[in-house]
Amino acid sequence: MRTFLSIAVLALVVVSFAYLGKENTETPPKSGQYDRYFETPSAAVALVTKLLREEDWKTLSTYYDLTKSPLDRSSLEDANFFLESEKPEVVHPAGFWRYKQPFAPGFEFESSRIIGNDIIEVTVVVEIDQGDGTVQRGLDTFRLKAHPEGYQLLPEDG
Repeated sequence: MRTFLSIAVLALVVVSFAYLGKENTETPPKSGQYDRYFETPSAAVALVTKLLREEDWKTLSTYYDLTKSPLDRSSLEDANFFLESEKPEVVHPAGFWRYKQPFAPGFEFESSRIIGNDIIEVTVVVEIDQGDGTVQRGLDTFRLKAHPEGYQLLPEDG
């Protein structure tokens, strides 16, 4: 009986060390466990604005549908995907130029429309009072993919 227990303990130790020494060679999937969804296009605008202001690139990246994109999710997890690195010669004082995608914080939901197979174009708007009763309106658009679970952002082509 004593020999049996010794062999069992030795086997358990060998299996444990073999497991601990195993390298994790799995690469994260392009979709699946990292997928998060917006309930509505207007909810997307509110949450994206919050995440952009907080510069929470990692969380924001989980709201992107990358199934038909050459992009890897890790390339979305830092500021380079979302922010311009160089200031253009002419810029708006509100700093909208800084944001490459999906849109600059300060914009609000205006409308959405279906433009293709489960593809939604969302229009966002910002209104800036020029001080003399004149209001300047700025528009921008971005795209969402509709899924049964909700909506996900689509990366811009370039």
